[in-house]
Amino acid sequence: MPTTGGDWRTARERLVGAWQRIGLPLPSLADVVVTPACGLAGSQAPVAALRTTSDLASALTDLAAG
Repeated sequence: MPTTGGDWRTARERLVGAWQRIGLPLPSLADVVVTPACGLAGSQAPVAALRTTSDLASALTDLAAG
């Protein structure tokens, strides 16, 4: 996830689209580790960046579970 902001839904759609294009099964999304793109030391909103990253990880886990 970019630390400069962004919507977890957009990141999910991009990741899931790429995942499906290369033929990986959706249940294996549960094995994906989601992190901020870089360190948070220079970030203006580290809490928001971590919340967005956490929301994306939860959404991928839910999608993997069906």
